[in-house]
Amino acid sequence: MDSTNQDQSVPVPVMVPKVVPWGQDPSEIFRKYRLGLKMGQSVRIAILEESPSQMRVHYDKFYFYCLPKGCPACRAGSRAVDRYLIWVYLYETDDKGAVRMPFTGSIKGWQFGRDKFAALTALFAEWGDLRKLDLTLTCSDEKFQRMSISPARECVWLRDPEKAKEVIDLFQAEKMDEILLMARTLTADEIILEMSNAPESAPSRAQPAGPAQPDSYAGSGYATPREQAHPAGPAELSALLDQLDVLPK
Repeated sequence: MDSTNQDQSVPVPVMVPKVVPWGQDPSEIFRKYRLGLKMGQSVRIAILEESPSQMRVHYDKFYFYCLPKGCPACRAGSRAVDRYLIWVYLYETDDKGAVRMPFTGSIKGWQFGRDKFAALTALFAEWGDLRKLDLTLTCSDEKFQRMSISPARECVWLRDPEKAKEVIDLFQAEKMDEILLMARTLTADEIILEMSNAPESAPSRAQPAGPAQPDSYAGSGYATPREQAHPAGPAELSALLDQLDVLPK
């Protein structure tokens, strides 16, 4: 065998399995918290955070986080985009979109791109803190989750102090790590492997990342995805409601 040819062979990426705790199925978690509308569906939501989390991601069959230094996906020509997540309360409504009283609902992690971020920013400029009013969403494209966003002028869940406390308690119990919902966290080698398995019609291919890039965050001066995530939560929401004098003393 020609040792020269063997040395010049292209290295094959090695798949390394991840250790996953029992009972944590990412697909089930995503389906539970995803806010997805069907064509023509209208829903009413209440925003529970002052501002959303924002991350840079790539898409190749699924979203994964862009590595801030030496990202194989960026080097292969895949464009990183902004992805946002904000926690909301989804009301139970009737067929006409009216909230069923006494109201009930669920906690969702609403994920969106720059188009919805721009629409929500415009509403913020007009109405101020979006936690102080409900929003009505009406889907016009189920596949790409295009929808209109209009203010409902009031927050149903803020009408009653006891019900407001129930929503905060539910948020406290349900809110989870945004990093698990927004995209997948892959190392440089995992990104190379994923993109090398992409269909031939894919626009780009990742090249080997080279040595000394186990995660591409160490020593880069950039925060990891978890460190970049928005730290807001139930405590911040309770502080807002204290300002509004809604919760019972």
